Amino acid sequence: MTEIERMYQNAGVLKECLSPCYINKTWRKLHDCPNCDKRTNYPPFTAEKQLEIIKILVHKSIFSITIASNNEYHVFGFTKTGDFKISFEEALASYINSLWQDIKEEDKIKIKRILEE
Repeated sequence: MTEIERMYQNAGVLKECLSPCYINKTWRKLHDCPNCDKRTNYPPFTAEKQLEIIKILVHKSIFSITIASNNEYHVFGFTKTGDFKISFEEALASYINSLWQDIKEEDKIKIKRILEE
């Protein structure tokens, strides 16, 4: 499981079935269905979603990022350079996962809504 998948799971976001299933007499695209595991994905973790989540965390003073001109960025104690094999998206998701238990419930709800878009 990737950090992004773990973040979606922490937020309680349902997977998106590539071909909607008939569950409880209703066609559903977003659901937890053990029969669809091979055909489901979480919604994409787009740049727009990342920016909106960063804005929430910066506004709450629990996130800080510095981007240097040499393709290096720092997130609190985390440093990522171009040499690492982890993407910015994975690094951001990992950071959110490490903070998840300390994030206020209202902010968790906002993050979940962003991830579901």
